[in-house]
Amino acid sequence: MYVTYGDLAGFDKTKIDINLMKDWSKMDAVSQDERLLNEWIKINSIQHNSNKFIDYPYLVGFVVP
Repeated sequence: MYVTYGDLAGFDKTKIDINLMKDWSKMDAVSQDERLLNEWIKINSIQHNSNKFIDYPYLVGFVVP
């Protein structure tokens, strides 16, 4: 959420455990179902945007604490 919406989302980024999120990403790779849902949300929902970490899973490596 913070990466997509930044400070507008009202999240305290100091409370996000980036290393935990990176480890989780490695242990639970993006599935085909997640890709399909992500594409549906991008096309059909009100928000019309996708989760970049599903579109491009390698981006996780560029997130720094």
